Amino acid sequence: MKKIALILAAAVVAAGCSTRRAVDPVEATTLQSGMWTGQMTWTESGRPQGIIGSYDVTVNGETIGIVMRADGGPLPFSDVKLNGNTLTFWATPGARAFCTLTRRDDGAFEGPCKAERNPESSTLRVLMVPPKKN
Repeated sequence: MKKIALILAAAVVAAGCSTRRAVDPVEATTLQSGMWTGQMTWTESGRPQGIIGSYDVTVNGETIGIVMRADGGPLPFSDVKLNGNTLTFWATPGARAFCTLTRRDDGAFEGPCKAERNPESSTLRVLMVPPKKN
């Protein structure tokens, strides 16, 4: 438990220190295929929890596939849609949740997920950072 919290804290600090870049106009309407990085965070019994993982993003025309890979194994997202700067999907990291992520200026997506059965008490958040350009 402490290990996850320390890893999560280090990731948050590292993410805050990263150099931001503007998203080019083409990227603003598309999603880059490849291995993204990021984390999923939530609160459990009043304590912050989280997992750091990677997101395998595949884009084939209008079809987008995302599978989060972390210690707990693969977590495929379903019904993934990109509408402008908003990425939405369903995730099932336990309870089924609908996620709405917004594209940041640096190209990363971040936002909350609301549990299907109890959206008011949901604390799940997702951060997806695109692969670095060569």
